[in-house]
Amino acid sequence: MPERGLSSYAVEAMYDHLMGRAVFPMPTPHLAIYAGNAEVMAVARPVVVMGPPSDGMGANAREILVGPLPGSGVATSAALVDEGGRALTVRAPLAEEIPFVAGDSLRFTPGSLVFTLL
Repeated sequence: MPERGLSSYAVEAMYDHLMGRAVFPMPTPHLAIYAGNAEVMAVARPVVVMGPPSDGMGANAREILVGPLPGSGVATSAALVDEGGRALTVRAPLAEEIPFVAGDSLRFTPGSLVFTLL
């Protein structure tokens, strides 16, 4: 799993699509939050609405609420995953690490989650 940028899954799916080998279905991105390399599981991963890309980067267009969280830790990065959470598409460090305890929810304002695609 990469620390940032596109995953191997996303790169290979785009290659297949661009080379006419397969259709890359448009995913519905869901947000996963990580503490180090461990996903911080919320009750459900929220759907993310992304704004238009600019210079190979994109950011969330709407506020996102993740929680309540089941444990304690420090959130360090975010990722966009498919609906079942099976395929990681892109991952990025958070602008600031966020400490949390059981029962907390994390709130991300529009533009606060930035993913680099290139």
